Amino acid sequence: MIVEFIGRLHPLLVHMPIGIFILVFVVHFFLKDKFESHYLVMQVLLVLACISGILSALCGWLLLKTGGFAEADVNTHKWSGIVMVIFSICLLFAHKVQSNPTKSKLVFNILFLITMMMVLSSAYLGAQLTYGDGFLWGNTDEEKISSADLQVDKSSTNKPKDESDFLPEIKKADSLLIDQLIKKGFTIKPIYSGSGFLQVSAINTPRISDVELQGISSLSENILWLDLRDTKISDKGLSVIGGCKNMKKLDLHHTQITGVSAEVIGKLSSLEYLNLTGTLMDDAGLQTLNGLTKLKHLYCWNTAITKEAATNFESKHPGLKIQLGYPDSPIPVDLKQTEKSK
Repeated sequence: MIVEFIGRLHPLLVHMPIGIFILVFVVHFFLKDKFESHYLVMQVLLVLACISGILSALCGWLLLKTGGFAEADVNTHKWSGIVMVIFSICLLFAHKVQSNPTKSKLVFNILFLITMMMVLSSAYLGAQLTYGDGFLWGNTDEEKISSADLQVDKSSTNKPKDESDFLPEIKKADSLLIDQLIKKGFTIKPIYSGSGFLQVSAINTPRISDVELQGISSLSENILWLDLRDTKISDKGLSVIGGCKNMKKLDLHHTQITGVSAEVIGKLSSLEYLNLTGTLMDDAGLQTLNGLTKLKHLYCWNTAITKEAATNFESKHPGLKIQLGYPDSPIPVDLKQTEKSK
């Protein structure tokens, strides 16, 4: 889908305003008296910064629609980016309108410093979303699990505030089983230091299929988050997750599942987040998920789920937010072909 493709350009475009503002800083503070066309160069750079900032923010908003991000974290990043764009536009006009050189210079410098702070803040928050908390200081928890990570640490202070206080203690998973899954391409890490609950991800490993997923069943009680986005997982392979009774987050966007998998997904009674974007899920499958009473976020963009079915489902689940994307989103090509074959 073209809109989703545009959203995925955000990581590429987001670096443009950062680079341009660094160039503006150099030109304004160090090269101001070096060449006559300084004013024109600054105007061009500021215009480019505004355009790239607006395009980056737009693509980021479209990317957000596909799901896969923690709402609180992404909202902070989103609004810092919007504020940065607003200050960029103000900065452009402050540079263009220079009726009083002394006052204009002071206003411009103040606006420029605030804008740079917003640029750096937005960039840092974006890095946290991508690489994890503490990325800048090398204190992320992104390393794959080793046997040392599986030791009980009840004194850990790294427990997330929104999860840890409600998670019971659970037996640590077998490190040999974890190592086997890591060799197959999965990334596995504890939800927080010392926890027996795991986050399992196949991100950036699109080759993972039903065969590789079979080993997941051995970690069924430990898996809290499972990310299978953009993989070759189908209905047949997904059947192994039915025993993951503690799972709270499941990302299946752009996999090959259909409404058939709804029966398995419906067994995940603890599920709070479900992403079905770009799959062949349909209205019948959605109705099968009625038993997921704890569901808070459901992404159905570019599926065969209709607005009527989604509205009806949402009305039966207080507190649930369903993201359908845009009105009249097309049915996936694969589903159209399936219907023709019938």
